[in-house]
Amino acid sequence: MTPPLSTADPAGLLGRTLDGRYHAVAFVGEGELGYVYRGEQTALRRACALRVLRPEVQRDAARLQRVMEGSQRVARGRFDARVPADDVLTTADRTTLVMPWLLGEDLGSALREAGRMSWTRTRELLLQLGEALAHLHSTGLVFAG
Repeated sequence: MTPPLSTADPAGLLGRTLDGRYHAVAFVGEGELGYVYRGEQTALRRACALRVLRPEVQRDAARLQRVMEGSQRVARGRFDARVPADDVLTTADRTTLVMPWLLGEDLGSALREAGRMSWTRTRELLLQLGEALAHLHSTGLVFAG
């Protein structure tokens, strides 16, 4: 399921092309670290996700460094449970992680639609989460609230 498109544009990217290579097509959501846009890699005409870090994350050098180090660690070991960044665009006022555009449904939407999950599906998701955490810990990345 593709996330619904929005007319919001919190990072001011809609319709802009970044670094001559990535065109921001639609704003799709936001999280603690930043805003997510559906983009297009212009040379290949391939969909991508543009994750623009919030200004307060970019101004906090230690936090920005943790985000970048985490992205580098995930990129070194691709596996199904984590989505690695394919590219990083950095300008004076913005850091953008370019990631694969994944089709599917987030866990919150799946739970709202289905109600309770079967034990089999819950177990499958927990195993993926455990695999992701084990990988990240093996690279030296430790989450500290």
